[in-house]
Amino acid sequence: MVSGQNPRTVPVSAGNTAQTNFAVTCTAPANQPPVVSAGGDQDVLIGVVGFTLTGASFSDPDHDGPWTVTINWGDGTTPDTFGAGEGSIPGSHTYGTLVPATYTLTITVVDGHGNVGSDSKTVSVHL
Repeated sequence: MVSGQNPRTVPVSAGNTAQTNFAVTCTAPANQPPVVSAGGDQDVLIGVVGFTLTGASFSDPDHDGPWTVTINWGDGTTPDTFGAGEGSIPGSHTYGTLVPATYTLTITVVDGHGNVGSDSKTVSVHL
């Protein structure tokens, strides 16, 4: 942003010099958090080993990695945390239940400036 009159007109006689002052301020836009999509809800059969996460992805309007991705599977197990680039988010998990259950899976992404984006979906384990 330039404050004051712009352009400025300064009278200068031939062979002489003159000065004028103005201020220039550059304000960077606020850093934005990553945009996360957990994808659509998913179903998994009881006893299936290696449920595969599908449809999950993220982008960052500022492209300011590195990014840390955490997948909380919603079943009380330790979340998976790893570094990733923008785009698809991979993941697989085994739900250890022997009865039908519904879990809320949450994906959280933290960018290089500490901004956080997250999204959730439902995973239904059934017969």
